[in-house]
Amino acid sequence: MSLTVFITRHGQTEWNIEKRMQGRLNSPLTDKGKQDALKLGQRLAQTKITKVFSSPSGRALETAQIITNGEAIVKDERLMEIMLGKWQGKTEEEIWENDPLLFAQYWQHPNEYDNPYGESFQNVIDRLRAFLAELTLTTSGNVLVVTHGVALRAISLFVASCQFINFGTARQILREQV
Repeated sequence: MSLTVFITRHGQTEWNIEKRMQGRLNSPLTDKGKQDALKLGQRLAQTKITKVFSSPSGRALETAQIITNGEAIVKDERLMEIMLGKWQGKTEEEIWENDPLLFAQYWQHPNEYDNPYGESFQNVIDRLRAFLAELTLTTSGNVLVVTHGVALRAISLFVASCQFINFGTARQILREQV
């Protein structure tokens, strides 16, 4: 049972341009975000995608729909962006003014970041690790996953920490780490 996972972030949004923290809130895709999704869909057109997973947020779902040209999409809450609590909807400048130490941790020392209003990075890593472990045990073929920036970084950190000592399968590594 072979599995290839293509992971992407949603397209650019209005709030990305404004440097406004989205978290679990939503902002519409920009024209550029839609065009980028369309280009990715064209690049993947020759690849038989067997299953599509997406965060249930509007920006991720719209991106997935554009990429796959309306294929069926499985929504999974574990693919959501980090919950930022009272920071959601605020600009980076507003957050720096009101919560400079915590915001500095968020960007410069994420391992020390412990959000009293929402999730820590470790929370995000844990839920994405569970998603990937389940995916490797239950799915085969070419899979597309549409998620968010922090979620994508969490996946990257988790995958980078896997040690392929015997070139064992990712399934075995994931089972051992869950």
